Amino acid sequence: MKCPTLRELPPPPAGKTGWPWTEESLAAPDDSGGDWPRVSIITPSFKQGQFIEETIRSVLLQGYPDLEYFVIDGGSTDETVEVLRKYERWLTGWTSERDRGQSHAINKGLARVTGSIWNWINSDDLLMPGALRAVAAAHRERPRALIVGDVLDFWTGTGKRRLVRQGEIELRKFVEFWNREANWHQPGIFFPTYLREEVGQLDESLRYLFDYDLLCRATAVAPATHYLRQTVSSFRLHDDSKTVSQGDHFMFELFQISQRYWQTLPEVDRTGYRRHAAGLLFCTGCQRLVRGRAQAFRFIGAGLRTHPWWAVRAAVGLLPTWLRRKSQAAGEPA
Repeated sequence: MKCPTLRELPPPPAGKTGWPWTEESLAAPDDSGGDWPRVSIITPSFKQGQFIEETIRSVLLQGYPDLEYFVIDGGSTDETVEVLRKYERWLTGWTSERDRGQSHAINKGLARVTGSIWNWINSDDLLMPGALRAVAAAHRERPRALIVGDVLDFWTGTGKRRLVRQGEIELRKFVEFWNREANWHQPGIFFPTYLREEVGQLDESLRYLFDYDLLCRATAVAPATHYLRQTVSSFRLHDDSKTVSQGDHFMFELFQISQRYWQTLPEVDRTGYRRHAAGLLFCTGCQRLVRGRAQAFRFIGAGLRTHPWWAVRAAVGLLPTWLRRKSQAAGEPA
């Protein structure tokens, strides 16, 4: 499908201006050789009616000549379906039915993908202008590489922004995250579709880090990672997003995935893992306990089981910082 123009799409809601409401990407130049590869985008969705129209428009207004776009909704009861019907003539396909979560929704879309490169853009995130053209041009030159662009994080209602420049995306960095983490952010990572057959779909048993797990498998197979050094997507942070509301719980899956791929690498620093994991779990549990948050003892117990000495040592090391913060909070005016 050729991307529609701004004039072809429904007018934006009152008061909405800028990208992607009243602005569009420059159209990709005509290519008489027909060499622009098909790019497939999947948007998993559940009760993000307040954001999804902006997401959809950011994908459709790419000015790209061969877009395949699926929206897979989990049976939302808000305005999501109304928005999907509003834009359905420009979507390759959409569904709204109960599913088993975000990873299942993405897998349902991935099973239908026919493009040579694909990614998913969540229903509260955005593609940046010209993103697909930049990704496709790089993919055309490097058809078996992961194509990676930068991502702009933004906090709804605050004006706060942070640019994530991606780099060092490689298997050892993902497995031995306690020594040196890769600088990665899923909305900017595009996967050549041949990897679907070689590494499989997303692991639906994972709630938070199924993208991390997929990248472990993809980096073990893909011969290269190409960095665009261009911002290709925006990642929205708000109170209902998993990253904000459930961030502490990511670490359990992080540790699970790391151990899952230990056997694929020689000489993994497992002692370093135990020290890092024990301290992180135990200290997180202590912080949750002080703040009266749920499951504090789950974190504390997991830290002690991992390495009791390093769990306590890490907490002792952080004690001065905790006391200083408590003192500063006590001194703030009511």
